[in-house]
Amino acid sequence: EAEVARILAGEMRIDERVQWMQKSHDAWAEATIRVRHSERQVNLAIKLTVNLLAPERFSISLLLDGAHRICAIDVGGSHENKHTDSNRWVHKTHEHRWTDACHGGWACEAGPFPTTLREAFVRFCEMRGIEFDGIWSDPPPLQLGLEAV
Repeated sequence: EAEVARILAGEMRIDERVQWMQKSHDAWAEATIRVRHSERQVNLAIKLTVNLLAPERFSISLLLDGAHRICAIDVGGSHENKHTDSNRWVHKTHEHRWTDACHGGWACEAGPFPTTLREAFVRFCEMRGIEFDGIWSDPPPLQLGLEAV
């Protein structure tokens, strides 16, 4: 927890375009955006995931080394904590914070949070001290295959 707090205290910046990729197996799209940190050896990225059928359901995660979710916000997400408590969220906005016991899996109540992806992304960056100088793009429209028609 102390190491994550130290990382989050550093200067962070995004200066690239948000580029979306639609997942081929379902109606989800995701974008991974590199976050520059004041310590060059700190490898951070934000991963955005959105349900194209229900765009009010999305997740914004700050990842360390591409694998460790050190903080996140899930809007309209559902799951139960499995380690230190049994708090449960069903299609409810909640925040993930790194703990040594649960790593990125522990979630807690989130205060009022925007319900549109772009506004939530801007708010998330503000909360974490990430300066966004990149270019925003909205997720792609849902492309239904012939089997869905």
